[in-house]
Amino acid sequence: MISLYTFLWSLLLFIPGIVAALSYSMTFYIMQENPHLDASSAITASKNMMMGHKWELFGLFLSFIGWWILSMFTFGLALIYAMPYFNCAMTVFYQNLKHEVTR
Repeated sequence: MISLYTFLWSLLLFIPGIVAALSYSMTFYIMQENPHLDASSAITASKNMMMGHKWELFGLFLSFIGWWILSMFTFGLALIYAMPYFNCAMTVFYQNLKHEVTR
């Protein structure tokens, strides 16, 4: 559903698709912690959680641009290190955001 929603937003223009992807980015973490939620509820919770924090996540994505470029030059070999590092950074971002929202 996330891919479908992001695709539909991307049909409008490229920028709304990016904003939608940032809004829905915490859905997997929310569903992992709350397995009883359906997809629509998790997407709504992710949108609410990301209100006012999209620029922070965009900055986090930009901080990894060097790793993605290095991965292209090494034909994906650098992804052995970059992907776990990126996933850990996203998890820490979610944990910090969750604690900030619940305060």
